[in-house]
Amino acid sequence: MVLVLGIIFLIFLIFLFDWIISSEKEIFKEKIRTVIVIFSILLSILFLFFGLYYFSTFFVSLAIWFFKRKVFFDLIMRLFKKKNNSSIPLSEAYDLLGIDENASIDNINKAHKELITRLHPDKGGSSYLSARINEARDIIMNEKMKRN
Repeated sequence: MVLVLGIIFLIFLIFLFDWIISSEKEIFKEKIRTVIVIFSILLSILFLFFGLYYFSTFFVSLAIWFFKRKVFFDLIMRLFKKKNNSSIPLSEAYDLLGIDENASIDNINKAHKELITRLHPDKGGSSYLSARINEARDIIMNEKMKRN
């Protein structure tokens, strides 16, 4: 009987580790956290069943900590996250794209496309500059839409 249970447990472990390893880094972390929570709950139930209340309390606390940690840190990050207000003034956005304030939407898109093709990170450019160019285009386009 013990041999059969041991074989079933080993097969379970093989599938568990295969499931954990076959994923991306963030998904891997989430899966590890899930496994720790489930394992901690199972151990706490087992210790509770055998009357070892101190150990059971520890594993329940561990499960709660791993389960709530992500929720708690996400809440803190949302509180301190900088609001996504435009950091580029409108005049600087026009200068960045190299167009004047009376440019049409087609000229804005053309200037944006030319700059992005030259400065895109996939083509050896800077990701910072690409982000600034995209932000400048968005600011100008939003301003044009407000006027119309």
